Amino acid sequence: MKSIFTFLSALALSVFSSFQSNGQECSDLIISEIIEGWSNNKAIEIYNPTATAIDASEYGLVRFQNGSTTPGNITYLTGVSIAPYDVYVVVLDKRDPDGVDFEAPIWDELQLQADIFVNPSYNDGQEVMYFNGNDAIAIVKDGGQVLVDVFAKIGDSLNPDGWGGYLDADGEQAYVSKDHTLIRKPSFTEGYTTNPESFDILNEYDSLPANTFGQLGFHICECDLSSVEKFEFSKEIKVFPNPLASGFVTVTATERIEAILIFDTTGKLLLEEKVEALQSTYLDLTAFPSGTFFLKARLESGAEISQLLVK
Repeated sequence: MKSIFTFLSALALSVFSSFQSNGQECSDLIISEIIEGWSNNKAIEIYNPTATAIDASEYGLVRFQNGSTTPGNITYLTGVSIAPYDVYVVVLDKRDPDGVDFEAPIWDELQLQADIFVNPSYNDGQEVMYFNGNDAIAIVKDGGQVLVDVFAKIGDSLNPDGWGGYLDADGEQAYVSKDHTLIRKPSFTEGYTTNPESFDILNEYDSLPANTFGQLGFHICECDLSSVEKFEFSKEIKVFPNPLASGFVTVTATERIEAILIFDTTGKLLLEEKVEALQSTYLDLTAFPSGTFFLKARLESGAEISQLLVK
């Protein structure tokens, strides 16, 4: 673990009716990823979409529990600075103050991605990291008077149990906002500075299975042109299935493919396969470990199109 840090808590605010709107593209912090996994596997990733470092000491995270319009205590980001086009990962931690006993340990893969750990059991009041799929989560500043961004809609009486409802494989009611990893789409370059009228979760977030942690620690956003150029989400190729359920994947393109290259998140080349100028190819990736990778298709025209690949 990198560190254990107890955030300061402010007194709960009664209402957020005084939110001020100050949003501009690529100008302030945004929520870039939400991990709502099994048990205590929970994390919030915060992204700096600007070209300068942001001192986050005056910012905080807050939760609106179960559709409430009344926030819990603010969890301040005291002493935190977020570099340009970088992220800060806040992870739940349920150890006692001596760092000895666990209520239920988070998974090792999630611990490795944490920049800071928050232990709600030993802070006063309701804490942000207890979210469970039907809570709005916000970044605020100026003592909670300014809304910087929000995940979901505050006080959404139409969706009391969660967002993105669907029937699971057993025919049971399920929600995209529960037991999923949710990654903000690259096209979202500013946060909500007023409470949105509605929340279309799949319009804003890409949904991955529960306990998928490989995309924590970085974010692809149109504010950072280099990230978009390097890892372009393009309709020119399709990768299916993604995430890989069995380790096998089919890649198809609108023109002939000359080669497929797969890199890990450090940029190390793991696989290079010539395709013999076909428009579709089938890859066996069963030997790959679980995680996130970057698949690059080199096309006949010379274009190189990249997509994220999750196993």
